[in-house]
Amino acid sequence: MSSAFIIALVIGGIFALLLVGYLSNQHEKNKLERARRRSTLAERQARLASLSDTLPGQYLNVSLKQGLHELELGFIKEFLKEVPDDKKMRTREEALRERIAEGAAYELANTTVALHSEEQVKEVRFQLESLYAQLRRAHQEGLLPAENARQWLSHLQDQLVNLYLDYFHTAGQNHLQRGLPRQARLVFERAVGLIKRQKNLQPFKERLQGFQALLEKTNRIVMEHDQKASAQASELSESMTGDDEDLWKKKQMYD
Repeated sequence: MSSAFIIALVIGGIFALLLVGYLSNQHEKNKLERARRRSTLAERQARLASLSDTLPGQYLNVSLKQGLHELELGFIKEFLKEVPDDKKMRTREEALRERIAEGAAYELANTTVALHSEEQVKEVRFQLESLYAQLRRAHQEGLLPAENARQWLSHLQDQLVNLYLDYFHTAGQNHLQRGLPRQARLVFERAVGLIKRQKNLQPFKERLQGFQALLEKTNRIVMEHDQKASAQASELSESMTGDDEDLWKKKQMYD
């Protein structure tokens, strides 16, 4: 066996080892990428499903809800390409297809939630902002039609405003029921100010009129309270003056 042949065998062996190592590395890399893709798809699907199912009904409409169903279904279909035997995903896929098939006749199952605390407002705000981020990302990735994305993102922005208006309305009414018109007036003033700061007032014209009416009503109540308090103070002052005069007269009699 010549030295040249031995050298060729050594070089060939080294090349074969390098090739095997490269192929093995690529295989592991592909496995990691597929695992990462499955994890990302499952995470986005679960997050979207949670937001879609738990967001209070007053901040959703049928168009947006069906759009969320279709987007979630897209994630599931991609996931099932990697894991076709996942029973949980298959069940969810069937449920989504049934809902989408209803079209405009679909009825929202999300319950309406009354907002009584800032903690509730923060929680719903987080949901709305998270959903906005999900839809914006999907739009950037080409997963949503441009017109639908624009419409739904605009809807969510409006709902962030409505969220605080709902809270202000509830808080103001509670103050009125507790006989605290000044506190109610401050809340209604905040609501009117929030609406007037919006670039597009059209979606909030009706609510603006409602809060302005509440503000006028509250101002009248405050004025009535002030007049009543002033009258009571005047009566008290006159009574005290009368008592002082009686004391003075009695003092004069005994001096």
